[in-house]
This record gives sequence, structure tokens and C-alpha cells, in this order.
Amino acid sequence: MMKLQHLKGVQHMLLDLKNNELIFSEVGDMASFRDDLRSNKDVKFREYLQKFYVSLADFDAIRSVLSKKHKGGINFTDTYQRFANKFVLSQGDVKIIWNTTVCEIEGPNIPWHEIIPKTSYFNKAAKRSRTYGKSWSGYVHLFNPIKGEFPSGLLERVIQALTKNGTSFTIDQTFSYPKPYFHLSPSFSFEPTKDQINSVAALEKSNTGIAKLPTGFGKTSYVAASLIQKKGVRSLFLANQKILTNDARKDFEAVFAGNDISLGFIGDGVFEPGDITVASIQTIAASLKEPNEKERELVEYQIGLAEQRLNLARDNEHKKQAKKEIKKHTARLRGIDARIERHKRVIPFLKEVDLFIVDEAQVLGTEQWNAFLHACPAPYRYTLSATPTRTDGGAIQIIAATGEMRFESFASEQIEKGRLAEFTGHFRKFDHKMEKDVVKDLNIEYHQAYDIFIVHNEKRNDHLCDKVIEWARDYYVLALVTRKAHGEIVKKMLIEKGMNEEDVHYIDGDTNEKKREKIITSFRNCEFPVLIGTSVFDVGFNVKNASKMVRFNAGSSEVREPQRAGRTVRKRLDDTVGETYDMIDTNCPYFESQAWKRLSLLREEFGSERVKFHSGIIEGELNVIGLQEIVSSIPEKTDRAKGEEIIKTLQYVNDDFEEEEDDTEDYNLDDLSPNLKRILDQLTVK
Repeated sequence: MMKLQHLKGVQHMLLDLKNNELIFSEVGDMASFRDDLRSNKDVKFREYLQKFYVSLADFDAIRSVLSKKHKGGINFTDTYQRFANKFVLSQGDVKIIWNTTVCEIEGPNIPWHEIIPKTSYFNKAAKRSRTYGKSWSGYVHLFNPIKGEFPSGLLERVIQALTKNGTSFTIDQTFSYPKPYFHLSPSFSFEPTKDQINSVAALEKSNTGIAKLPTGFGKTSYVAASLIQKKGVRSLFLANQKILTNDARKDFEAVFAGNDISLGFIGDGVFEPGDITVASIQTIAASLKEPNEKERELVEYQIGLAEQRLNLARDNEHKKQAKKEIKKHTARLRGIDARIERHKRVIPFLKEVDLFIVDEAQVLGTEQWNAFLHACPAPYRYTLSATPTRTDGGAIQIIAATGEMRFESFASEQIEKGRLAEFTGHFRKFDHKMEKDVVKDLNIEYHQAYDIFIVHNEKRNDHLCDKVIEWARDYYVLALVTRKAHGEIVKKMLIEKGMNEEDVHYIDGDTNEKKREKIITSFRNCEFPVLIGTSVFDVGFNVKNASKMVRFNAGSSEVREPQRAGRTVRKRLDDTVGETYDMIDTNCPYFESQAWKRLSLLREEFGSERVKFHSGIIEGELNVIGLQEIVSSIPEKTDRAKGEEIIKTLQYVNDDFEEEEDDTEDYNLDDLSPNLKRILDQLTVK
């Protein structure tokens, strides 16, 4: 392409490149250019604020359009010119420089129609963004065509695309894989299964990659430990929850007991690396951020002021307050100094690491993880997870960090092989007696709906509590909630229904750490039958005795659902079947579709024959209090007729009218119950 030349009959425009899209602006004849784009069926585009957006994936197709009619009439931004210099104007073979974290690439004839889809994903949250479909396509791109960079974990995909297209290329690998310099002798307390051995072999052979391993497979106690032993290099095991780091540390201490190496730990205010280090990603990421010197100066200033107040204090009360201030700010100063010291040590430590293992893949792709990946040049890079995906659709972020899938196993397979306990998932319909479309018309927000239909739904809670009590007579039961208030409601209801207070305990993220650990340990030791909890059950929660789980909450995370149910399938000596109990919330906004998705996710992981949909409906009732809350949340000016229709629908559903008998002409305001009348009166006539 040429710089802009004012040629007779040539339409002029400006071409830019941003977010992997070609952006055409300053187009002289919008209608004509729009027709030019439409004439090529291979080119998809959108139009916003007098600009045309075309994906870089359509680069070759759009060039054919431009070369026919617009050659010589296009001006380029500096950004586009940088791209063109690397990929349009360059000569010879494509060259790839392979670093441990990022690959650099440049050269002609790049198959963008292959590269862009293989290095991008559609963000599921995009449709909630105001920019979606306008200045943003909704796609997240991991290939940077301006810098010519992409994460090294995607190298295999890029090579595949180049090879498929017949594009010649060379690769310059800038690092080497070190040979073992630690000679370790692990001691396992069990005989590894064939699948465990094969998973380690697949990962070891590839040097990088992902293993999808179901809960109870032995990710840390065998797979991670075996990889560390076989590679024999300085290793780092990373997790994003304290319970995972604590369990990993205990596993490695047991497996490598007697070996002449040091086991280190980073997290919870501790920075003590070793030959094998277990670390919290939060602490690593925080250490990578250089502390603000002004922050330290401010604290020193505050200490100085407090010391002056102490010297000038005339009574004990003022002296006491001043001393308290000095103590508080001095502690802050020690914390800042500790952060400064950790920051000085973290980069040298990460550069010495030759192998890292990420526990729970769904956490990858965030800012803190990207900071770590760019700071740690370890050539051996692995991810172990029961659910190597992300809720936003960005599973490719996991591949970008550590490479492609090398080994995959589902819970259903491990159950059939006897590695995990047998499992049954139970789903029953719960009829909320609400019309979904009606509630949607009122635009009720998700958090309001959750409070009304899930947290404060007495009939739903009552039924689920009965199931907990039934199972708790013979088994150990996990009761899963999302909100703290819900956990307290469930605990109170179980006790009111006859359970002893000492037999029911509740923990969440706000529970005191020592208390939480004490409760979990007591539950593991079978000292009480029912443990209610929030997200603490989601990842890495190992309570082998818990064979039953009752779901009080809603939601449908493809990451969390298999992991939650997986709490029940760890192998037990008595071969107790793992079971979960859940509700399909019918006639309910948001939550019905979530419930069907939960059922689908469990069938995918555990096998469709193990997840049962039971006939028979649990009857709910019209939630009048909830309805009052809905009405109070709607706009002040509401169509009276619409309000009457809403109330009519709810009233008929509550009174078990058959659908064919729901006739508007027979509707009579005098037939309304007093509660519904009062609610209707709150609606303001336009």
C-alpha cells in the first residue's frame, strides 16, 4: 500500500489498526465504501461514528477490495505503519524468536485468517458493555500485531497456522531446558494408578502444558511432586488460596522427607523461598509492585506527629492515645519495610526458578498472573486443574500461560476405574409460582431476585433443610450457600427443625482463620455431621468424609460446579456413594436457566447416567413480600393497566388456575387478595 496520493477519481481515507481491527476513517464517500466492503462476502465489518471496523482476520480479503479501487488513496497512521513494516513490507521467511514467556514474530504472508481466531476469544461479558458492537468487537486478542508479539504458550497454534498455509518460517529458541541438578527420591504413601503415571509422562515429555485432572486425582500429592522430582530443578508451586498452599506444603513435606533440599514458603507475610517453594500468587504479585517511597515518608511523618503529641500530653488519656498512634504507625512502617525487602528479593528469586506449576487454571489471565509470568523466565511451565476454563470464555488465556492440553481425564472415567467414589447428582423442580416474563418486565435486578427467590425463600429453604437432616442421620453433609445471610438462615432453620446446635457449623470468608481451621479439622475428624459454607468449598477443599452436598444457592459457573460436586467423590474406606442435591428453579427469572446449566455441567463431568432428574415438583408459593420489593423498585410512573395485568398473572398462578382458564375478560379486581390489592395500589398511574 502507498501513502496518500491525490489521484483523480480515487477516494481518500485514513487506515488505523487497534485491538486487531483495521479502522477506516475520514472516508470521503461512506455509501460507496460501504458497498465496496459488502461486495466481498469474505469481509465482515461494522460501522460506528463514521468509521468502518474490519477484523485483522480478514486482512487478505480486505486488501483485494482496496487494491482494486482505492490503491494510492489511503493514508496510514503510525500504528498501522509499524504493523505494515513487520508484516507487509518485509521480505524473506517469517522469523520467530522463542522466549520462555513471549514470542516475537515478523515476516510476510502471515495467514491472519488462521492466526487471529487461534489467538483470540470472545469475552462473555462483552454484551453487557456499552462499547460492545460499537468501538469494541467483544473479542480479546493475545496476538499483538503492532509489536509482533504473542504469549509463548500459543506457539504451537501459530506454527500450525503457518504450516497449514505453507508459509516458510524459522524459529530461534533463546533458552534451553536444564538437566536435573537435584536428585530427588520421593516417597508416596500409595501406589500410583496408570492414569497418574501417564499424566506425568505426558507433561514431562512436553516440558510445558495443561493437565485436566478431576478432584481427588492427586494433582499435588502425586502429579506435581513427580514432575518436580523428574525435572530435578528449582521449582515453584503457585496457588491462589491459602488452603491450597497449606495443603501443598504438607504434601511436599511428606513426599520429599529425607531429601537434601530446602522447602520454602511465600505467603501470609512470609517470604522464605527454598529449592522447592510453595507460594501464594497474591504475595508474589504484591512483591512485584515497587512500594511507594512517599507512602513510607508519610508514615514516618505521622509517627513524628504522634511523638510530639506524646511529649506535649498533659494527662494519661492523651498519652495513651499518642502511644496507640505511635504503635499503629510503627507497625505500618514495619509492613512497608517488609514489602520493600520482598520487592528486592522477588525478581532475583523468580529468575532462579526453572519450573513452576499453577494449581487451578481458571485464575490465569488476570493482571497479577501476567505480571508473574513476565517476571519468571522458567522454561518448565505447567498447569494442573479439574476445570481448565474461565467463566468469561477465555480458556485460551490458560494455554497462553503454560501451553496446550497434554493430558485430560474426567471424573466419570476415574469413577469407572475405581479411583474415585461412585456419584449420583439429584435434581428436583421447585415451582416458584412466579411468571418469568412478568418479573423481567419489571426489570428486577439480579441481587434483588437472589434475595427474594433464593436467600429468603422459606419453602425452598425448608425443603432443602429436610434433605440435609435426612442425610445427616447417616452421613457427613456439606450445605452450600453463597451469601452469609443465607448461611445463617439455614443454620437457624436446621436447629429449629431439631438438629443439635453442636451438630451444625457455618464458615465463610469472614470467619476467623483459627476458628475456620478448627471447624474444618473437627468436621474432617467426623466430630459433627453438617458443615455449611460459602466459596470455601469451591476449590481445593479436601474433606474426604463428606459424601453428601446440598445446594441451597444458585449460579452456574462452569469452573466451580464440577469442583463443588467433586468434594463428594474422594474415595472412602466404606465406598460411600457421593451425592449432591439441587433444585431446578422453575418459573423464576435468572435461576431456572442457571439450574439447567448446572445439571448439564455435572452430566458432562460425571456422566449423564449419574445425574438424575427426578419427576415430581416441589410446590412453592407466591412470595408477596418479594413482590412488594419488586413493585417498590420499579419507576414511579407505571402504566396502571400493565400493573393490573402483572398482579392478575401472579394472582392466577398463586391460585393454581389452569393456563387455558387464564382469561383477561373474567378478571375482576374484587377477587384480589388484600395483600395483592395493597401492592397494586402502590403503582402510580401515568
